[in-house]
Amino acid sequence: YDAELLQLDTMLARRGHAAGGAIESAMTALRTGDTELARSDARDSEIDSAEHEIEHRCLTLFLRQQPVAGDLRKVSTALKMVTDIERIADQASDIAEITLISTRRARTVGVLDDLYAMGDIALHMVKDA
Repeated sequence: YDAELLQLDTMLARRGHAAGGAIESAMTALRTGDTELARSDARDSEIDSAEHEIEHRCLTLFLRQQPVAGDLRKVSTALKMVTDIERIADQASDIAEITLISTRRARTVGVLDDLYAMGDIALHMVKDA
């Protein structure tokens, strides 16, 4: 049981790190205009599949172990976190899509400067979390 909880923690940490990496890659693609990097969505699909695996593990722990107190909070928090991590990966995909559709006009107007600043703030928040 303790090993399963530890494995759940490890999986969440890895997926959180992958989501942060996805944001970082998407922002790099946006800054550099690298459309090949922007088209790469392997991380998003990896995070999506991991969401289902982590949800399954959480529900299995609920059903088999019936955790209480601290363990119950840990498992229920993991269930909530995995949804947020998946949403972060989706946002990274949205940022990559902006790279693919951004125009020369958008770059000269300065719209992307605001996006860069917001991306840096978001990446910092994900890494802190």
